[in-house]
Amino acid sequence: MAIYKENVKEIADLILDQEMTGLEKAVWWTEYVLRHRGTDHFRDPSVDLPLYQYYLLDVICFVLTALLFTIYILYKTITLLWKTIKWLFKIGVRKKIKTS
Repeated sequence: MAIYKENVKEIADLILDQEMTGLEKAVWWTEYVLRHRGTDHFRDPSVDLPLYQYYLLDVICFVLTALLFTIYILYKTITLLWKTIKWLFKIGVRKKIKTS
């Protein structure tokens, strides 16, 4: 139990060891805002983005389009391969029938 108490005291000392009190921080930030004429430089740039860019809808649409295009090309390639194999198999069967 003594180890726990020592650890808690050490952590409390770390947390409470601050260079300014709450009031001093409030005064400092108020003066900071006055010195720099506002806090526009703290403003998040995403506020100015259109919603489709904020939610990355343009990127999602591009990726989905590329994925669908790739799937379509694969489907067409596999279909063509399948037809070619069937055609070659038919020719092979016809040659066997003619030679027998």
